[in-house]
Amino acid sequence: MHIAHETGRKLTRIALGIAVCLMICSTITAAQTVEKSARTSPMAPFLSDIENGINRAASAAATVRRAGPLVEQAQLQLSQGERGEALASYQEARSLLERIPPSIMTDALLRSFSKDLDRIISSLGSGQPTGGALLPDPLQQDDSRRVIRQYLSYYQGKGRATLELGWKRMGAYQPTLEAILQKRGLPPELVYLGITESGFNRWALSPKQARGIWQFIPTTAARYGLAQNAGTDDRIDPIKSTIAAAEYLKDLYATFGDWYLALAAYNAGERRIQTVMARTGVRDFWEMRKLGLLPRETANYVPAVLATISISRDTGKFGYLSIVTPSSSDPRLKSHVVFALPFPQEGLTYR
Repeated sequence: MHIAHETGRKLTRIALGIAVCLMICSTITAAQTVEKSARTSPMAPFLSDIENGINRAASAAATVRRAGPLVEQAQLQLSQGERGEALASYQEARSLLERIPPSIMTDALLRSFSKDLDRIISSLGSGQPTGGALLPDPLQQDDSRRVIRQYLSYYQGKGRATLELGWKRMGAYQPTLEAILQKRGLPPELVYLGITESGFNRWALSPKQARGIWQFIPTTAARYGLAQNAGTDDRIDPIKSTIAAAEYLKDLYATFGDWYLALAAYNAGERRIQTVMARTGVRDFWEMRKLGLLPRETANYVPAVLATISISRDTGKFGYLSIVTPSSSDPRLKSHVVFALPFPQEGLTYR
């Protein structure tokens, strides 16, 4: 519901922006014409042009506002797992935008919103968020290279024991959990998100009551069908919680169309990332990070996940010549803990 409310506010801002921008442009154009023709022409035609422009903008704004409830409905349907219904609602909202005159569709905010709808519709329609690996090359982007390498160094030094422990805990679960992700069209490498989230400790409990490998808070867990009562907490079940995490990640990718933003939303919450996008117009994770628009934890979380994935692809290159299999004698593998984040919050460059 938070997503729906934020989307509604965003639509209202877009609608008002269209009306105001067109009104200003119409006024300026008319004023310039009046200045040239005031001595020979009456004012009435120019005032009429201004009025017509404002009316066109108001009509477009009303159309966008009509699309708002449809998008809110689609977001709710998507959160409830009703993908077909959500797709139909998104498509109906998109069809409304097609009625707006081309002269008004040139507005940057409206074009951006229209593209967002196209992307979400395409993602839901295909049923496959993405294929293959999470990244073709984790170090290919200038904006990401330095911070990912910082985490690579950390996991080769002070963080090595933490990463190895996460691998131990993952152990025999890994092939099964990767298959769950892959079956849903997700990169199987997302399994390593569990190491960054919890050190793959299924008993992990955070101060915010996030629990399990995937660190579901109670509300999100309930949203994705994980039972929580006096005798049961599905968040600690590796299979059930991974199925829920896969559905959540699939929905995040459908919403943002970008794995960096989807991972950031997994950590900070969808509403937080959508608020940044609506307030600033920035739609790139690395740019958000560079501008300091994200919480420090989220800004570091995504690079930490990518560094873990990089190491998993070539363990020998990073000094992990062998991953020790779980041992029942290791008490850390079964400990009930209030979990501290497995990646450092201080000491690494934020920007």
